[in-house]
Amino acid sequence: MKSNTLPHSAKKIGLIIFLTAITIQLTAYFLLPEDSAFNTIQITRVCKVAFFVGLLIFIRSAEKKEDEYVQYCRYRAYQFAFIATIIYGIFRTYKQVNNSFFTTIDMIIAYQLLLYIVFFHLYKAGIANDENS
Repeated sequence: MKSNTLPHSAKKIGLIIFLTAITIQLTAYFLLPEDSAFNTIQITRVCKVAFFVGLLIFIRSAEKKEDEYVQYCRYRAYQFAFIATIIYGIFRTYKQVNNSFFTTIDMIIAYQLLLYIVFFHLYKAGIANDENS
């Protein structure tokens, strides 16, 4: 079965984009005044896009050894991240937060992508596998 993943070298590129976006966002938040000519709202928007693009590139990149077990781990991680995100979204609707709708969606997407990465590596390492597998 052919997998439609990016080459393994793209994993480093995705990680660099992700870390650069976080670094720029934190630098702008802590060092730039809010009324500066270099608008922090525009920086935030660009960094959000770079954050998600970097994570998606990292997730869709192939492992060094791509086999059926790695594909199984991907499937399990997608499954867990999706279910956990649905549960998070249900609980989040009952707790009203003073954020805009898009900020909430951004948080849910980031939550799901990060959960996928964590559980993919846990499944791959054999830490979070079923007892009957």
